[in-house]
Amino acid sequence: KKQSVITKIENVQDTIKLLEKIKEQKSYLEVNLISKLNELFKNIDKNKKEVKEEMEEFSSSIELEQKRRTFKDIQSCYENYETLYNVIGKPLYKDICEIGTGDLKEFKTFTEDRLKKYIFKEKENINNKIKEISKLESFIIILEEDIEKLSKVKPHQYQAYKSELNSILKTVQELEAKIKKEYRSYLSDIKDRKKKKKLSKAQRNYNTAIFNYLGQVIDHIYHIDTEYKLESIDLLEGIINTTDKKQIRLSDMGTGQSQSAYLKSLLTSSEDKVIIALFDEISSMDSNSLKPIYEKMRELYSDDRLFAGILVQRKDNEVSIKNLVE
Repeated sequence: KKQSVITKIENVQDTIKLLEKIKEQKSYLEVNLISKLNELFKNIDKNKKEVKEEMEEFSSSIELEQKRRTFKDIQSCYENYETLYNVIGKPLYKDICEIGTGDLKEFKTFTEDRLKKYIFKEKENINNKIKEISKLESFIIILEEDIEKLSKVKPHQYQAYKSELNSILKTVQELEAKIKKEYRSYLSDIKDRKKKKKLSKAQRNYNTAIFNYLGQVIDHIYHIDTEYKLESIDLLEGIINTTDKKQIRLSDMGTGQSQSAYLKSLLTSSEDKVIIALFDEISSMDSNSLKPIYEKMRELYSDDRLFAGILVQRKDNEVSIKNLVE
């Protein structure tokens, strides 16, 4: 019991010491820290005020700078207009057409920026027109030089036939257009053996002309030991028409006869060109089918249109050369 009392007394004494220490610290804080905090708060308030004043001043300076720029733009615009006014001779106000009236009526609702854009666009258009005019002037100079040169040239030998030539040119151009478009499809039908139930008059005439031309080119054929002069070859019907009104089907022609007709068509040309004829692998052709080829080559040779002609036909274990021109 005595010990318990002693312990309590010691605790009370310790508590008193702690309280005294806290009191000392409180006094220290009141004397040192709180006064500094108060001073700091005062400085913060002061700085806030200064920052606010500086921000207001900065904002005012920005606004002032913007106004200065606006003023410079207005001043520059005024100087440009003044320069233009001086360039056009300083006309009196009564002589100036006011925007929104007369010829400038359409610009009444235009803002200055819109008007500037319109003027800029019109300047571009004018510059483009000036460039076009410059090109045309250069072209005129070239044409004048050509005219001057042509005026010194003697008239063409066919100058007197100019009107007739122009008429022929028109016909040739029309024919060329037909050949490139209309006749090309007709020729494709013949090549593909495409038979139509109904043909236009133009296509019938074209086919007839082609078939007659083939007859003239091949001229004659040998068939079953008989020579026939040809009138036409109808590739669509597969019929050869002879001048004595006989009809021979292409399917009845032997391989050698068909090849003979083909080779002869290669040798026959309306153009006066010199020919080099080299025909290989003619083993399917007999003497009758070779005869018209020999004759055509001799004819070309005598007309100085065959530079060289060679026909190669295979023979087993034998090499022989036959001269076609004795």
